[in-house]
Amino acid sequence: MSTRQSASEKRKKLAKERLTTFREKLYSNPELHEEYRRKERERYQKRKLAGQIKKTEELTKKQHEKKTRQWRDNSKLYYKRKKQLKAILETTPSSEDDESLQLIQANEIPESPNEGTPNEQPVLSQQHNAIATWAHLDPVLRSIREEHPNARNIHFISDGPTSQYRNKTNFYLASTLPFIRGFNHVTWNFTEASHGKGAPDGVGGALKNLADRIVSYGTSIPDADTLFEQLDLNSSVRLFKITEDDVKKSAKLVPPDLKTVPGMMQTHQMISTKPGLIYTREVSCFCNFICGCYSPKEFDFRENEASEEENAEPVLEVGKWVLVQYDGELFPGTITQIVDGQYEVDTMSCAGSNRFFIPSKRYEGEKVWYYFDDIKAVIPEPQPATSSAQHFCVLPEIWAKYTKKCV
Repeated sequence: MSTRQSASEKRKKLAKERLTTFREKLYSNPELHEEYRRKERERYQKRKLAGQIKKTEELTKKQHEKKTRQWRDNSKLYYKRKKQLKAILETTPSSEDDESLQLIQANEIPESPNEGTPNEQPVLSQQHNAIATWAHLDPVLRSIREEHPNARNIHFISDGPTSQYRNKTNFYLASTLPFIRGFNHVTWNFTEASHGKGAPDGVGGALKNLADRIVSYGTSIPDADTLFEQLDLNSSVRLFKITEDDVKKSAKLVPPDLKTVPGMMQTHQMISTKPGLIYTREVSCFCNFICGCYSPKEFDFRENEASEEENAEPVLEVGKWVLVQYDGELFPGTITQIVDGQYEVDTMSCAGSNRFFIPSKRYEGEKVWYYFDDIKAVIPEPQPATSSAQHFCVLPEIWAKYTKKCV
């Protein structure tokens, strides 16, 4: 009896060692891992078509109870192992000579993002406000326009936290940035309270679970860059990396004194068909972008800013971006010199309506001197109008405002 048990235990031990070796080989080779996942998906579909895998509603009551217990046990075991690993990491000192601690050291996470990294890493943003939200949305908008150039209307659906979405900054950027990227109509729709975020929330949860599994298999994730690389390698979800500089660029698009949009907390849909102009209503409607359903209320960010801007004289300094008028046309540029009340401005070249580019060659005498009256406004730095960043544009609401004045 003991001989049989020892033989059985030996076979189990050998099988476990083979499985461990196979997993190490599998997860160290991304191509092999992806091929394995593809075959597993095909195998699962074949078993499903053959009726070997039943849906939850097809199970008997007894089978359903058994499956539920199995799910709960698996979940408890997963969190128990995770808790044990965390306890080991907190209590065990690191040792390079002890081979038994190699797995623990591989999963050891430094307290700060830059700890243990000899080279200085780009600063990653931890903001969660509306400005950071649009810094994350901007590459998505670019991607949509590149892959679907005929797409002109865009709809956002989210829950309604006031720190991120249901605020004046988000409404202003929603009525500005999509137009810079080439969209013509924008709606932002809020779900009712306690209805969640929908599918995007599920995608985020799946990525977090994937990161947990990657760590449990022995891969160290000490910082955000490594997390990005591992998720990009092991997931089909398209990812974008956002740094502090991206958030700062997004912040430059927002005027310092935005007026509050009335009835913000009752709003369930925001609509914009022109830069800076929005319509809000308490119930979403998609029969037409500017329909009269549910009494939409108009709000114009440009009008609220106009009176203060017109009364205040712009502060002109070397290095500032300005909008100048030359022969009846508007051009963006930077102030390079100020002498006796005149301003030398290095302007961009025009490539169309609100489309400008930086010339590859500069010739002597190209920079023009302007009087104060020729400088129409101090503006934010022009934003790329194309994915290649060859053409740039002034913020649409600023361009529309001063184009109308110059006519």
